[in-house]
Amino acid sequence: MKLLTLLLFLICFTTFIYPQTPSFSVKFRLEEIMYHGDTCNSAYTISLEQCKFYKAKIKFTHDTSKVDWKNLPSDIIKKLSCKEINSLSNQAFITDYYFHNHDFVFENIIRINVYREKCGKYDTMNVNFPVKISSFVTMVDFGILYFSPGRYDLTDDMVYGMDNNHLIIKPKENVLPK
Repeated sequence: MKLLTLLLFLICFTTFIYPQTPSFSVKFRLEEIMYHGDTCNSAYTISLEQCKFYKAKIKFTHDTSKVDWKNLPSDIIKKLSCKEINSLSNQAFITDYYFHNHDFVFENIIRINVYREKCGKYDTMNVNFPVKISSFVTMVDFGILYFSPGRYDLTDDMVYGMDNNHLIIKPKENVLPK
């Protein structure tokens, strides 16, 4: 009986020592569109940023964001607090990117910056989107992301779905270049 009580105590104790924390992950495969006659290798740097509203008058909500992401006040951009949370450099035509962190990203703006240096020329691809639905575990899956210079605002072009109490966020079909 003492052994059973001790075992039960240890199970409860370890549960309280290792509490669960929110989780956020991003994954995609970055591929370069190849052209006949390419002679230079590409060097890529992928930077992932998380932006929060810093001391802004925004009414935050509980489960689904009611922030009007398309009509934010112009001065709100100055009140964004962005920090780089991950960076990866690679010199390859295909790069598998995966990032995982313990963070709650609801009503934050996520930016993926891809910088390419090829034959002495520099190009940048920026993809940003807000996280509009609250979840303890949030996963962003872009699948294959083809490098195409430019800025892509996916505010209204992300699909939110649930799988085993996990929020899965994916871009809509044919939103990004292929």
